[in-house]
Amino acid sequence: MAKKKATASTLSAMICKQTEEFFSDRPVEGISLYYGDAIPEKKLANAREAYARYSAPECPLVLYDRTVFGSGKKGILLTDKRLFSDKVNYRLETINSVACDEGVLLSQVTVNGEHFCEMLRADAKILLELFGLLFPVPSAMKKTIKNKKKKAATKSARKPKKKSPPVKKGNDQGRTSAHLVENFEKYAKFTKRRKWKDICKLNNVNIDSFGAKKELSALPDHLEDDEVVFAVVAGLMTQTQTSSAFDWGLNTWLVVLTNERFLFLDCAMLTSSVDTQSIRHDRVQAVSVSQGLLLGKIMIDLGSRMVVVDNCEKTAVRAVGDLANKWLRELEKKSKEAAAGSNTAAVVDQSPLEQIEKLATLHSAGILTEDEFVEAKRKILDKM
Repeated sequence: MAKKKATASTLSAMICKQTEEFFSDRPVEGISLYYGDAIPEKKLANAREAYARYSAPECPLVLYDRTVFGSGKKGILLTDKRLFSDKVNYRLETINSVACDEGVLLSQVTVNGEHFCEMLRADAKILLELFGLLFPVPSAMKKTIKNKKKKAATKSARKPKKKSPPVKKGNDQGRTSAHLVENFEKYAKFTKRRKWKDICKLNNVNIDSFGAKKELSALPDHLEDDEVVFAVVAGLMTQTQTSSAFDWGLNTWLVVLTNERFLFLDCAMLTSSVDTQSIRHDRVQAVSVSQGLLLGKIMIDLGSRMVVVDNCEKTAVRAVGDLANKWLRELEKKSKEAAAGSNTAAVVDQSPLEQIEKLATLHSAGILTEDEFVEAKRKILDKM
């Protein structure tokens, strides 16, 4: 019994020391995570009353507040003896592993393989780093994991490999653009039937509608006649001029790329009101994306300002960026072809010399490409 108490005391001292070292060089501003003396007394009192009922000798080390209004009544509390959530608690010496199942916005945290709590994906990263330091996977468990991986690799090696189709050489941007044009009818059919999941599958992306279910339900009411949806993704945006006065901070928006525009939807939590923004493609100069370790970001350049959508699903970010830029290029190509056709028709009634001079002017202005200019000039000379 004395040996068990000594072991628990040693573990408690080690936890305190490692936690202090962990936060010594890590700023935690911007998230609801508090360490040591920085834990607000009111939040700690609410946490102890709501779910972390421990006796005085225990020392609170880390508090994570996952409530919307910052009451501290839900979250995680780590003391020198136990790990609490608003659902369950564990004595530190019984913890073998802490893992995380990541969603688009929320992460599901498990302790010893059992559900422990959920938190914002961005906040989970730093806590999981701490838990990975405090509760490393035991050597016996590591050996079991290693053996499972080895068996899986052996089993995979025994399976006959399917021959991959030959990869066509060429411009990747051209293939993506062709994919978009060739599948336009499919996008239109899925849009008409409200099959958002099928649209995501067409883009090789898994849809995660958590946090944007109301926006997806409201989407059909905000599409124009014959408007076609190419991609959807959920992400965080700051309050805008069109947002309700009761909204504050970051809101979850549904970003929709269509053949006409970028459409942004944000449904209110407790009412049926919907904030919307719309950016026509002719206002967009470029669409950039950034992929981090877990999440991604979309940046839409309008020249005078930048629209940023953060904390998006990583693979969906790339799909939206590729599709948007290829469609913008396709629209630009059609615009040039229309301009070239109208200008060529305008010079038909002129003399051959005047027609060639007009074509040379269009070529110098960049409206006609070199090949278009040479071809139009050849046709005029053939008629002479």
